[in-house]
This record gives sequence, C-alpha cells and structure tokens, in this order.
Amino acid sequence: MKKILIASTILSSVFAYSQMADLLIVNNSSYVYWGKIAAGNHSGTNCALTVVSYTPSVIKIDGGRDSQYEDFKGQYYTSNSPVDQWEVNDGVNPPSVLNFDHPDLSYIYPDLTKWAFSEFEMIDSGTGASVFTGQIQSPAYTTCGTAPSVINNPVINAEWSYVNDPVTGDTISLILIN
Repeated sequence: MKKILIASTILSSVFAYSQMADLLIVNNSSYVYWGKIAAGNHSGTNCALTVVSYTPSVIKIDGGRDSQYEDFKGQYYTSNSPVDQWEVNDGVNPPSVLNFDHPDLSYIYPDLTKWAFSEFEMIDSGTGASVFTGQIQSPAYTTCGTAPSVINNPVINAEWSYVNDPVTGDTISLILIN
C-alpha cells in the first residue's frame, strides 16, 4: 500500500509539472498584433521540436484587447483569437500540420514543450501598414532561442514575463505590448 501511495504521488507530481502554463497576450498598444505563437523544448535536448500556430491561423489581437491560450486544444474554445491548426516539427520527420483536436496535441506535445516565442507584426488599423515586425521569446527559452524577451523601440515596447494567476496560483506566460 505504501508503494502505491508513493508511486501515485510521484505520478501526480509529474503530470502536474508537465502541463503547459497559459499564455496571455495583452495588447495595450494602438496597433493590431498580427502573428504566430509557438511552443518549444526548453530543456535544450531537441531545439528543433516546435509546435507553431499554422499560417492560416494568424492570431489577430486589436489594440486594447487580449487573448489567452491554455494549451493547443483548449484554446480553440476559450481564446479570443483561436488557432485551428498547428505545425509540428519534431526535428526528425518533415513538419506536419495537425488540427487543434489531434490527440498528439493533447497527450504528447504538452509534456515536451512550453510556450517559447512569438513572431509578429504590429499593424496600423487605419492604414493597414506594418509598423513593426519582430520576434519575442520566453526568457526561459534561452537554450534554443536567440530572440529578445524585451523589445524597446519608438513604435512599441513589449516584454515576455511570468505572473501568477491570483485565483488559481498557476504561473502564466505573459506577453505585454505597450
């Protein structure tokens, strides 16, 4: 009985640890965020492993709005700008495109990846012109990524940081754009 209790405690700890943290993008700027989000392997053991929102699923967040992504599947039902397809690159096989409800996105990749980076543009909603193009990454993704976690320029200021949810206590990855 003691062995079963110890084993179940260890397994529950592993499953709790392996769940993806939410990603919250807050766009406080006057521009439209237009881009992709991606998860990657933070351990550095397989830097080619990425799960990226697929091109038809461009994320659009108007100025003064936000969008939250809990995981690859759940976000489809809860996000203000949901992603319906994800491109998976495991570093071994050619990249594949999976629908948001594919079982691998629920059972394999959340254990291997965490939110890692975003490639995006800021668009002037009046003219449709791009005023900024760049990439921002999680400060914890330094083993595999080279993008900054802070952007300061005349057009926008952006930072990727972590905050605790005041209700659940869970850690949330936050991209704050001003």
